[in-house]
This record gives sequence, C-alpha cells and structure tokens, in this order.
Amino acid sequence: MPKFHVVTQGDHLSALAEANGFADFHRILDRPENAALKALRDPHTLFPGDRVFIPDGTQRTERRATNALHTFEADVPTLLLRVKLLDLDGRPLRGVPVALTLPPAPDPSAEATDGAGVVEKQIQRSRDQRGRAVATAKVAKPAPGEAPERDITYDLVIGGLNPHLKFSGQQARLSNLGYFAGYTVRDVDAILWAAEEFLCDETKQRLQPGQRPPIKPAPGGGEQEPDPERAREPTGIDDAALRDRLRKAHGV
Repeated sequence: MPKFHVVTQGDHLSALAEANGFADFHRILDRPENAALKALRDPHTLFPGDRVFIPDGTQRTERRATNALHTFEADVPTLLLRVKLLDLDGRPLRGVPVALTLPPAPDPSAEATDGAGVVEKQIQRSRDQRGRAVATAKVAKPAPGEAPERDITYDLVIGGLNPHLKFSGQQARLSNLGYFAGYTVRDVDAILWAAEEFLCDETKQRLQPGQRPPIKPAPGGGEQEPDPERAREPTGIDDAALRDRLRKAHGV
C-alpha cells in the first residue's frame, strides 16, 4: 500500500525506488504528493527527516503461448557514479588511472580520467552505499629514492551528500574540494575558515573587518534552511552567492 517514507542519512531516490520495486526513481519523484520535495531537493541529495511519498507498484499482464520462448524488455535508466579529480589549484587531473570499486563487484575496474578529470562507473545496486577510488598520480618532483607515482585512496559514501542548502552539505562540498572544514557541523570555525578561503579563491577578494562571515549555522550548531531575509543583508559577500558558487564548483 502507498506510504510516506521518512528519510534517514544515506537515502537517495534511486535507492528508495529500488527498495520499493521501481526501476526509475521518477515514478516516485513525479508524484504530486512529492511536488514540494521535488522543488526543494535534488533527488540524489535528500536530507534526514524529509518525507517521500512511495506509491503502490503496478502490475502488467501479458498473454503469451505456452511451450515457447518469449523476450520481455524493460527500459531501466542507468545510474552512474562520477568521480572528478582536481589538483590543489583546482585544475582537472587528466589521464590519471583510477581503480573504482563498487559493490557488488569485488574487483575494481581501472580507467583513466578524461579531459575534465572525470572517471565514471555504472552503479549496479542503488542501495549499496560504500565504494572506493584509488588514483595513481604522478609525483611532480620526486625526492631521491621516491617512487615517481603514488596511490591516493578515496573512500566513497554513495548517497551520503547532504543538500547544498544545509550547513553539513556546504561542509562536505568544501572538504571534497580540498578546503578542510572540520569533522562535524559543530566545527564552526573550521567551516567558516574553509568557506572564506573558497570564496577568496573564487572571487579574489577577502572579507573586510566588520563584515559578517560568509555562512552561519543555526543556533546551537543545528541545521536549517536558508533565511531569505538574511541573504539580503549587506555583508560584502552574499550567502546565496556562496551556496551557488559552491554547488557549481562541486557539481551537485
């Protein structure tokens, strides 16, 4: 029977669709009961506490002759994981071999990043949340006796990215882009420092004395949706501008 699902950390629409027997997450997302959620969220970055309406599945009956072989085809959308590698200056790392390991396949498949520094792999089971990427990067100036290449390992949490409108989502994107932003949403100083450094690199300007920090958490370190009135305050750097730049630079 139809139901409302309360999102927990790691849920995303493709995983919820698979768990409820749908091959295409749009069968859930496009329901009128989910219109408000659709307007607010990217389907792959839900937030704990969001409510998703799950409709009943439908059955289709086909009549065919017995004692014969029949072929049925289903149009199942492809779900891809894309990993983009950048150097410390934000330039794409091209032609870097990357071994991607995603469940249920136990063995990694290695491919080189393209001209944009991207390597991708199809996700076979949407509900799997853990993966690993091992990039073999060249050492620019190896020291005597140092290997000319080294492996860099990235642990991947598929579906674990929070929305860019959330404080934790901004923190994760900053960290993914190479700006250390602390370990939890209570590491306010680290997040604000990372946000300022990111904006400095993006806009080539620094906050002046007396200007408000570029992002601000909810009282007590919790999370909330952005306040439109706060975004219009004369801060020198706009909160909305930070969120938009961060989402564009990160890619989601």
